[in-house]
Amino acid sequence: MEEINEYQRATASLDAYGVFASGTIGRSMRPLFREGKDVVIVRKCERAPKKYDVVLYGRAGKCILHRVVGKRDGLNLIRGDNTYCMEYVADSQILGILMEFDRGGKHHTVEERFYKLYSVVWTAIYPLRYFCVSARSFAASVLRKIFPKKKR
Repeated sequence: MEEINEYQRATASLDAYGVFASGTIGRSMRPLFREGKDVVIVRKCERAPKKYDVVLYGRAGKCILHRVVGKRDGLNLIRGDNTYCMEYVADSQILGILMEFDRGGKHHTVEERFYKLYSVVWTAIYPLRYFCVSARSFAASVLRKIFPKKKR
């Protein structure tokens, strides 16, 4: 019997019911979602995604949940809240849009004022976050060259 992967489960649920609920895996959407602790509820795409929407799309048989941070040449510019690599995804590749989530035992929707504020602010401070991560990585590499680990 063939095993059903997450992508197949998501598409089947979205096609049959118009909704897909799942726990989160990975750290790409931190601090919004915590791996294994939070639940997301995605509704089937009935409109083109807009900036700040969190969308579900498939890549290599896996489901990816990342934020739309812009549009260019008919593609969605997508990045995880905790990642620094941009992805280019066509509207046709997007399976659904996040509408609700459970975090810390509390239910939230994407229409809440705090969530909307978080989305805008977190996206706006990306250049500062990127600079801090890059500076930290550079400093660590310099320190490793100055103080190499001793071989035993």
